[in-house]
Amino acid sequence: MKSFDKAREKLLESITTVGLETIDLALAHNRVLAQDFLAPIAFPLFATSSMDGFALLSADIENASEANPTELKIVGDIPAGTFTDQKVNSGSAMRIMTGAPLPAGADTVLPVELTDIHERGPDFPLPSKIRAMRSLKPGKHVRPVGQDFQIGDRLLKKGSYLRAQEIALLAMNGVEEVSVYKQVRIAMFSSGDELQLPGDELGQGQIYESNSYSISALAKNLGAEIIQLPIAPDSLEAIISILDDAVHENPNMIISSAGVSVGSHDYVRDAIESNGSLDLWRVNMRPGKPFAFGHYQGIPLLALPGNPVSSFVSFNVFANPAIQHMSGRTEISRLKIWGILSEDVKQNDRESFLRAIYYRKGDQLYVRLTGHQGSGNLFSLVQANCLVRIPAGKEAHKAGTKIEIWPF
Repeated sequence: MKSFDKAREKLLESITTVGLETIDLALAHNRVLAQDFLAPIAFPLFATSSMDGFALLSADIENASEANPTELKIVGDIPAGTFTDQKVNSGSAMRIMTGAPLPAGADTVLPVELTDIHERGPDFPLPSKIRAMRSLKPGKHVRPVGQDFQIGDRLLKKGSYLRAQEIALLAMNGVEEVSVYKQVRIAMFSSGDELQLPGDELGQGQIYESNSYSISALAKNLGAEIIQLPIAPDSLEAIISILDDAVHENPNMIISSAGVSVGSHDYVRDAIESNGSLDLWRVNMRPGKPFAFGHYQGIPLLALPGNPVSSFVSFNVFANPAIQHMSGRTEISRLKIWGILSEDVKQNDRESFLRAIYYRKGDQLYVRLTGHQGSGNLFSLVQANCLVRIPAGKEAHKAGTKIEIWPF
């Protein structure tokens, strides 16, 4: 058996990225940027007010206080989205809204709360004068040009994952279309005579198929496009047939579930080798030992175990980074934190990924297992909020041991 780290390394070395395409920015969520993005503009484009208030000269109110307010003449009004050529001179001020451009001459915005103006709203008329109740330093409540970024700043790196905030940043720069890596197309199927789709009637000895639902959801979270194929019966001919059907869908990757172990009705390995190659089989880990990787007619194929938890864990430790790499991610990401075991954990010579709950007690993060760790116990996975990675080689890890946590 391959060690977990060597198996993962071998898998990623065999994966190549997909091609590029240009798409509308509104469709770019969960996609991967194909080139560095340099700011074409500075932001803010112009000095703006960060408050509703009055634009003025700070020197005019340097002695202002509630006991000794300073009176200023109001000479204009600047709503957001407008611009004025009028200048603010000493002794005067202009009403200004949040986001509106600062007028010439002004260097400070006095919030309306620091004046004697207590009535406000869309119908409140422009006052002829105000009294300032506090002094402010120059630049207070003003966002200067380029405070957020300057022209030419590298705002996003090639390979960046486009979340809501990255998309908003691109839109802020006027980007309408963006060059991204194509979505990874994944053809997916489960195998097993015992499997029935939810909604169908169960016969004796049958169960409902669940792996395609969990794996599809996990893959979609990574921006992949899923091609769902029917359940394959337990026969070599049927699995070869469905693999051929998968190839006709022109996927970038095939993911199967079950049929990859050593049972007398496990045909996935033989099916792969009938028209491809098996590059990796069996990994020194639990759950998920029977994981396999190969190519079928030149297409990368990840064969996950059939037990629901084994399938889930195998996807997270192998398919997740493989899809990220294939979709153009330059830095494969996984949130990892460290906590303290609150109980003894028995171990063997296999790397283990166990269902657990991490929680905070005082200033320390602790983690405990969610009961029985059988690879068919899906409910314990629902109860968990993380996996804990237990290194191979020790018979037990005592309570108080520092351990690696993979939050969901």
